[in-house]
Amino acid sequence: MEHPARHDPSPLALVLAASLAEVFFAWGYEAASVYPLRERIWGLGLALLGFGALLALLAGRRPAGRFYGAVAGAAVLLALMRTLKEGWRFYTLYADEDSDLLIFGALALLAAGWGVYWGERAACRAGTVTLWLAAGAGALVLLSLAGQCRLTNLPDEPLRPAAVGGAALSSLFFLPELLYWAERGGRQPGFGGRSAGYLGTVWAVQSLLWVLAALIWQEDAGAFQAARLGLLSVFRRFDILYMPVLLLLFYSRLVLGALWLARLRRRLGLPPGSLWWAAALTLAGSAFLYSGGLEIYLRGGEQALLWLAAVLYLMGSKRKRRA
Repeated sequence: MEHPARHDPSPLALVLAASLAEVFFAWGYEAASVYPLRERIWGLGLALLGFGALLALLAGRRPAGRFYGAVAGAAVLLALMRTLKEGWRFYTLYADEDSDLLIFGALALLAAGWGVYWGERAACRAGTVTLWLAAGAGALVLLSLAGQCRLTNLPDEPLRPAAVGGAALSSLFFLPELLYWAERGGRQPGFGGRSAGYLGTVWAVQSLLWVLAALIWQEDAGAFQAARLGLLSVFRRFDILYMPVLLLLFYSRLVLGALWLARLRRRLGLPPGSLWWAAALTLAGSAFLYSGGLEIYLRGGEQALLWLAAVLYLMGSKRKRRA
């Protein structure tokens, strides 16, 4: 009996690339930023430990029923709306290009559809390449910024447990990729160890961005400013290197979301044409966010749907892991 799935590349690289897109574009610069640096780092670690425990509970389970598929699909749509808007914002502000959101979004979604056409294997391999490019670009940017860092900028204050708890609660932002990773890798041996590495990488990257901002600006600043300040003797600025890598992370998240929607469509028994409607809804939703709509409520709705999907997932039956 053949087992072709055993030869499929692991989706972890694609999942991590998509998660880092959330870290760079949106996560970590809102609610949690009101807490001191040290408390934020500890709080984020505690939050990710909680998500690690959730992944351990989800491992080996079969998602329960069509209702789970509908809830997860709705959450993915809301996440893609935000991702599309944030990607467009980055492109227009930091590439010094004036681009219409609808045109940019339509082209990005068509490119994501092309990734779905080539399948999960190709997307997983592309995710690996993206991660290596991101690591290389990040190392060069850090090297170029070394001379601008000042250790005296780091706050020297006692750790406050109450602030750690508040930062942990603020960091309980449910990444959609967690559920996708549980679905795709939960039956594989070594799932727990790979999950720990995945969440540890998210913690390390986010914490590094926070520390870097404190060392240079003595305040919170995004990863984009780091690239603009980065100078070496060969390159005047690192925008030309850094921006394409961030756009690749952004594209990885779009592709993963599109692949997941395609899987959920088959689970729900919907016609293939429903993916076109999903793309149109994503584009319209991102335009609504840009127009000054109730983004905070849509973000809250995304989180509520993801937690509900996790509960439904936990209600599913246990299944035997692959040897």
